[in-house]
Amino acid sequence: MIKPNTQMAIRDVCDMSMFLLPGLALAAFIDYANVTNLALTSDSVSATGGHGAPKKVTFDNPGDHTFNIETQVYTPLLISLVTGSKLEDSAEFLRRKILAVESGSITIDEEATPGTVAVYEIGADGSEAQDITATIGSGKTTIAFAGTAPDEGARFVVYWFVSKATGILRIPITNRAMPRTYKCVGSASWKGTDDVIYAGQLTLHRIKPRKELTLNMSNSGDPSTMTIPFDVLETDMGEMVDLVYNEEE
Repeated sequence: MIKPNTQMAIRDVCDMSMFLLPGLALAAFIDYANVTNLALTSDSVSATGGHGAPKKVTFDNPGDHTFNIETQVYTPLLISLVTGSKLEDSAEFLRRKILAVESGSITIDEEATPGTVAVYEIGADGSEAQDITATIGSGKTTIAFAGTAPDEGARFVVYWFVSKATGILRIPITNRAMPRTYKCVGSASWKGTDDVIYAGQLTLHRIKPRKELTLNMSNSGDPSTMTIPFDVLETDMGEMVDLVYNEEE
């Protein structure tokens, strides 16, 4: 039976259920984090008096209370929560391919966005582009060269953008988008010296993600770790954090 002096330890990470405020609609379930960390901090000031100015009375200033999630696994939904962005299902997507000339022209098997097709000699990306005309329609793009056509089978680097409205997710990150506020419940297992496993729940009644995001992309070392800091806020009822323990059945 759980008691106030029950000795416990934890070597687990919380599964986080995030509910949008107001209304408590489930916004996200995060069961892939590596670290979940609650930090309640406070600076104190003291009234002093007497010889040597000893501290007589101490007051706590409002603390910088934070909750952090560290994860090496991301989802588009998680990034949208941090940035306050709304996921969209259409976007412009860049293509870059090396294609060969056939019958005097190059054919792209999709309709490129008008005005975005550029052709370069291999190894000369970004230098002087080839003088071409792109004809778009019927599910393809045909590239014709000005003047004498290149030799049959000659290969070129081709760039173009394509507008997609299926099979794509876009996260539009802007300065105007603001992260929402959430109620968050984290569940983890605690082990007692009595060999009982206790189900612990950390309830953060009102938290707001800081709009801080670093995506490191490297071809060596460990996979990138993203740290998401949240500010722990008070509700109108003065609630901040509850830590609840329950014996697992």
